[in-house]
Amino acid sequence: MNNTYTEKDIRDCLLALGVKKGDCLFVHSGLKALGKFIPNNDVNSLEALLNVFLDAVGEKGTIVVPTFNFAFCSGEVFDRRKTPCDGMGAFSEYVRTHKNAYRACHPFHSVAAIGASAISISESVGFSEFSEGSFFDALLQLKCKILF
Repeated sequence: MNNTYTEKDIRDCLLALGVKKGDCLFVHSGLKALGKFIPNNDVNSLEALLNVFLDAVGEKGTIVVPTFNFAFCSGEVFDRRKTPCDGMGAFSEYVRTHKNAYRACHPFHSVAAIGASAISISESVGFSEFSEGSFFDALLQLKCKILF
């Protein structure tokens, strides 16, 4: 059994799943379950993965990741620029800290986004994180595809 995969493998899977240019793609990843990622070049493997996803959705598309952190529920301060993801994995944390990422302001169910709709997603605020006007509502309006 081969427990490795490459950028080409991810691209092929995304195409087979119907991901196309202009899509909004919510990547909720557990990369350890996939095996060892072997990037083509000597770049950070998380950067290489992000580049594959960004290439798949193109300039008019958007990549979104969960950046949940429930420490706010225990009284800790939430800072949308500094509070790390908690239990969302290395890829989500990488995207959260990326220079082109925008993070929603919800103190525990936040998301970070990169791409054409990143600002509108991150600035969407509803009565709750799931209500009309929220960033999850924005994802629905964009017909965002979810990749688990």
